[in-house]
Amino acid sequence: MNTTPTTAVVNVTPAQAAEWLAKHNTHNRAIRESKVAAYARDMESGSWKFNGDTIRFATDGTLLDGQHRLSAIVRSEVSVQCIVVWGLEADAQDTMDIGAHRALRDQLILRGEANSRELAAIARRGVLADRGSYTGGGNAVPTHAEMIAFIDGNPLIRRAAEVAVRVANRLPAAPSAIGAAYFMCARVNESDAEVFYVSQVIDGLGLFETDPAYVLRQRLHKEVTLSGRQIDGDDAYRYSILAWNHYRAGNKIQKLQQPKGGWSGSSPQPK
Repeated sequence: MNTTPTTAVVNVTPAQAAEWLAKHNTHNRAIRESKVAAYARDMESGSWKFNGDTIRFATDGTLLDGQHRLSAIVRSEVSVQCIVVWGLEADAQDTMDIGAHRALRDQLILRGEANSRELAAIARRGVLADRGSYTGGGNAVPTHAEMIAFIDGNPLIRRAAEVAVRVANRLPAAPSAIGAAYFMCARVNESDAEVFYVSQVIDGLGLFETDPAYVLRQRLHKEVTLSGRQIDGDDAYRYSILAWNHYRAGNKIQKLQQPKGGWSGSSPQPK
């Protein structure tokens, strides 16, 4: 039994992680499955970085911190380098994990990215859309590493963030929802997306009452009139894609509406 704190850098294997969890994980919060799944995906893809975070044990051997990382090592079947600390007082656990969480937008600022808040929100939707999962609940929540890789692999997303910023004070909708819709549609046809989202939806130029962009603008404003608040971000995104598909098809329309039975967690795909 350790009586004074000791520290070492350890290459933690799946077998070692499983042993520590089985023998020493007796005094921790319930494991968050989504967190384990996210960590494991990063480990499997090689995106997991050694950052100095520690696995910590009390003087009696109780695991105080690191159960999610250890569980992810077991699940991913990948060995991961960790700093391990043994011999801490048991009540040291009271001070763990109480600091401010670093949001993705904070990481993007450190990378020198402009429009970091919008960029982070659009990247999240983009990762989910490419996965075929729209709502992002449970284990589908993208990790920071996955979203940063998505941004680096999709330069058009930076223009989408600029479009999102332009939404503020012009439309009663979450800027990132419109920016994400622009991004998804611009991957189909960038020049059409510029006309539809920027000139028509945001700026409202040259529209007739049966133009999809006009009907979309009216739908967004109607929500404020009916409920006193702006439309839900997911609905704004979905209606934007519906309107885009009508625009691309050359349709004149009177209204935009959900499919029978509601969205059911799904989203229309841009055409």
